[in-house]
Amino acid sequence: EFAAEAGFRLGSFSEFSLLVVVLGFSSGQISEQASQLVQWVTILSFVIFSYAVVMNYQTPIGTSERLNKE
Repeated sequence: EFAAEAGFRLGSFSEFSLLVVVLGFSSGQISEQASQLVQWVTILSFVIFSYAVVMNYQTPIGTSERLNKE
């Protein structure tokens, strides 16, 4: 159970992917369209996974008594 929760919490794309994409684009290794696609997917995964964690796991900003963790 702990491993599943940890995997879910860490499952989104990371900020590192944004850095790699910017470097790839600036060096001409990837196109502007590919860069934008990765950036959008990364930002979307931040939003979705953040929402899912707050709604399903205990956090200091839990949405109910069951999900609040002091």
